[in-house]
Amino acid sequence: MKLTEGLFSYFWKNPHENNCNSYLVQGDRTILIDPGHSHFTDRLFKEMGAHGFLPDHVDLILTTHCHPDHMEGLEAFLDTRAKMTMGQEEERYLRRNGKVLFELMGRPLPRYRIDFFLKEGELQVGREVFEIYQTPGHSPGSLSICWLRDSIPSNNLP
Repeated sequence: MKLTEGLFSYFWKNPHENNCNSYLVQGDRTILIDPGHSHFTDRLFKEMGAHGFLPDHVDLILTTHCHPDHMEGLEAFLDTRAKMTMGQEEERYLRRNGKVLFELMGRPLPRYRIDFFLKEGELQVGREVFEIYQTPGHSPGSLSICWLRDSIPSNNLP
């Protein structure tokens, strides 16, 4: 669903199985936030395709936390050019205790990579700017992401 210019949402639709809402920000780069469960990536790709986006169009994937319903779908992007990121504390948690949640669900820890770690503060991706907040609680390294729409005038870019 197109929410506003440059912002698309792919809502979780199955009340009987957990998944997250995924968001796509389209500016001069394509940014996907939380790709969801891997068994829902086909549906995500179909919905993205309805808006003209292919998995290969994604430049960056921001992962808010490492629960399966938010990050498992990263493995569908391993063979694409998309960069992948999450907070360092969250990735440390995933490698230790966080993987237990996958085991409890009968799922293996998905393959993923971290190209750089998200830190609290400003993240600039092309002309788009995001404010990253550390919000531990739901998981030890949870992050909240705020898109600062239109925060960089295009005439000020190098």
